[in-house]
Amino acid sequence: MKPKRRSPLYELQNREDKNGICAMCKEYNLLTVDHIFPASLLHVWGLKEYGWEDETNLQLICKKCQMLKGANFDFHNPKTIPLIEKYIEILKQLEDIRHKIDIDNMKKVKDLLEPQ
Repeated sequence: MKPKRRSPLYELQNREDKNGICAMCKEYNLLTVDHIFPASLLHVWGLKEYGWEDETNLQLICKKCQMLKGANFDFHNPKTIPLIEKYIEILKQLEDIRHKIDIDNMKKVKDLLEPQ
C-alpha cells in the first residue's frame, strides 16, 4: 500500500512552530504558515480550491509578521504579483466556462420552447 501523499500545506504545518528564518523579516524565529495571496481573498473570489494548498502560495513567516500582514498583500514579496496574475487568469477561465454553460442552456431552453 502506497503512503498517502501529504499536501504542501500539511508539510509546511509540520514545520510550523519550529524555529527558522522568517520569509518576511529574515529573522530567526518561531514560524507559522502564511498564504502569500491571502486565504480570505481566495475564499471571497471563489478560488479556495485553487490556492489553499498551492505550494507557490505558501510561505513560513514569524507570528509577528503574520499579525502585521494579516489578510493583506505583501508587495515586497516577488511572488505576490505573479500569484495575483495567476488567480485572475483562473477567474477568467472559470468565467469563460460559465458563459459557455449559460449559452448551451439558453439554446436548450429555446429548443424546448419552440413549437414543433
